[in-house]
Amino acid sequence: MKRFYTEKEFDFEVDSLPYIFGWLDGSVAFLSLPSMSYRLALEEAIVNVRTYAYPQGRGGVHISVQIFLEEKVVWEVRDQGLPFDPTKSSQEVSKMSPTKEGGFGLLLLEKYMDQVEYFRQGGDNVLQLTLFLRH
Repeated sequence: MKRFYTEKEFDFEVDSLPYIFGWLDGSVAFLSLPSMSYRLALEEAIVNVRTYAYPQGRGGVHISVQIFLEEKVVWEVRDQGLPFDPTKSSQEVSKMSPTKEGGFGLLLLEKYMDQVEYFRQGGDNVLQLTLFLRH
């Protein structure tokens, strides 16, 4: 199985969100994925890091992309900010009306990704988002 891997560190004080999303789009461009299948979920994950992990606005995010051809794409979003588990929050949000603030974003992770996993590793928040490639 062929595998492609790329990673990049971003600083929210220097790197704009459009720059980060442009890099993400470029990393999977050759797969011709429909942008709705991954872009909204990734935007939500990165904006959550910027908003919740670093409420003072200073910090960064490390993003890696692993592509297993004809199988899946795994995005890993890692930060050293305050702990925030969107998978736990998603269970709580699903009980609420999706019109409440924050409800839509968390539901996007589950809607557009096949697997959503969160864990702490050392002092890092790690969010892994997996999209299985459909033939």
